[in-house]
Amino acid sequence: MRETTKPKPRRWYRRVADKVLSENRIQQMKSYVWRFKKDNWYIGRYIELTGDVIDFHGVKVSLDNPLIRTRAKSLMYYGWHENDEIDYTLKYLDPALPTVEFGASIGALSCITNRHLQRPTEHVVVEANPVVVPTLLKNRELNGCRFQIISAAVGAENALIEFQIDDHLESRISSGGDSRVTVAAIGLKDILKHRGFQTINLQIDVEGAEIALVDDELETLRAHVKHIVMETHARFLTGDGTEKMLEKLERAGFECLVAATPSSPVVVFRNRALDGPTRAE
Repeated sequence: MRETTKPKPRRWYRRVADKVLSENRIQQMKSYVWRFKKDNWYIGRYIELTGDVIDFHGVKVSLDNPLIRTRAKSLMYYGWHENDEIDYTLKYLDPALPTVEFGASIGALSCITNRHLQRPTEHVVVEANPVVVPTLLKNRELNGCRFQIISAAVGAENALIEFQIDDHLESRISSGGDSRVTVAAIGLKDILKHRGFQTINLQIDVEGAEIALVDDELETLRAHVKHIVMETHARFLTGDGTEKMLEKLERAGFECLVAATPSSPVVVFRNRALDGPTRAE
């Protein structure tokens, strides 16, 4: 009796098709899950009705702020917010060193960092947006954290910086728009001077102002900063300013430990000149 079999090319095609269809279904399901968690008004409303406070990577975070849209709260509820900054902070920042954070927002990362530090009082966070600062203060109290809050923009001390306030916690330097505020500025050099810090960790998330920070304070960075965890914002900016900033840091002696990728704009640098044991503070 003649045995009937499928032609080999057809069997091969079927195996490939089954695999592709299976992978496509998996990606489709992941997309549905992401959309459900990213912008879910019902989850956000549930958070608001149950106190507007969530557990976030081991800390309590109040989301009671007019700049946080109801539907955006679901993203933090599921822990999908600043994940790379959190991971790199815990992995790379030296817990024995004082730490300065520019762009603290509502303080989720600030509270996690403060618990990571051996000396939590040697921690300074800077936030420019006056609408955000009350929530930052509340989150510090909720977690018993001991960082100092400076309400200022990054820049030369006592200069005035005007910027645009957007919704869901973003603020960018701008001369247009209706929601503009003007605040005093402070630089890294000034903070080091006032607090007497010598060698520090530095966290930066300032919606594009990181380019000016590196331009203005490169020598201060080189002399005093051992590790940098920074979110870059090339996706919001025109030109090659971000690329030049990163090259400038490398020429100044900073080694890139983590580079930005299309899915993550966060970079990590280590100052080769400050490698070795922590310097006495």
